[in-house]
Amino acid sequence: MTLATDENNINNRFLFYQFFHLKLQIVLWQPVTADFIVKAKEVHFFVNAVDIINVKSHLHENRIPFSILMEDVEDLIRQQTSNDTISPCQQTSNDTISPRASSSYYENYHPLNEIYSWMDVITEQYPDMIEKIHIGSSYEKRPLYVLKVSEKQQAAKNAVWIDCGIHAREWISPAFCLWFIDYVTRLSGEENLFTNILRHLDFYVMPVVNVDGYDYSWKTNRMWRKNRSVHENNPCTGTDLNRNFASKHWCDLAPGGSDDWIYDLGIKYSFTIELRDTGKYGFLLPKSFIKPTCREALAALSKIAWHAIRNA
Repeated sequence: MTLATDENNINNRFLFYQFFHLKLQIVLWQPVTADFIVKAKEVHFFVNAVDIINVKSHLHENRIPFSILMEDVEDLIRQQTSNDTISPCQQTSNDTISPRASSSYYENYHPLNEIYSWMDVITEQYPDMIEKIHIGSSYEKRPLYVLKVSEKQQAAKNAVWIDCGIHAREWISPAFCLWFIDYVTRLSGEENLFTNILRHLDFYVMPVVNVDGYDYSWKTNRMWRKNRSVHENNPCTGTDLNRNFASKHWCDLAPGGSDDWIYDLGIKYSFTIELRDTGKYGFLLPKSFIKPTCREALAALSKIAWHAIRNA
């Protein structure tokens, strides 16, 4: 079950950490930690079924009003992971492999092994447009890949880097990277917005940054956020990757972010784009929201790309 309450009724913002988190093992969904709880902003948290009565009782005792956002989180997870579309690795009737064997393939969430297979297929289908680049390995020795999307022109061009899935549980992020590459390749050869953009820019797209955490979120813990690194003398598994860059803006509420690190390198533009959902569903965004979310993100990306082209 997930609950929402208003911070205006909380006298101590660490109430959640001191009682709920430590004693009842609730999981804070919004904001990420108690440090970010502010007035007039809702607090969303997940409660295990065995703790629901105790949590409700404690909220009532402290006169903290609340509402129930989701009664059955497990059912929503089942809906996210169900996938009746044809795999991109299955052969079509003419014995060719097609990542668009089903038009709804990009409106589903996909586990890591399927994304790896998809990268092979899309690279094979568009060899003049897509290049798969191996850039290293994760903590658990999984390969890390980037897809370069370009017109294959010899002239040097500026580039846009897009990475998705730095937080394991935010499945909509890798879904956008797949959707974006499908959109660009499917419309290649036609005169449209992104064929024009590709005349000026190359794109480097990393569909899943946090491959270890993403795989873990599919197989073990749907709400896992970090990677799966183990640290000496520290019982906590994992590092929050987007808080781990060597950027020294320690007065910020979010130090160590990749966007600040990019600016420190002297790169002109750097953005972190937060996708849906900011309301009821949190990280369990239903599959029906993938398409509109990706369209929103694509509109933002196209505006940023054209601004970069005009102000290079």
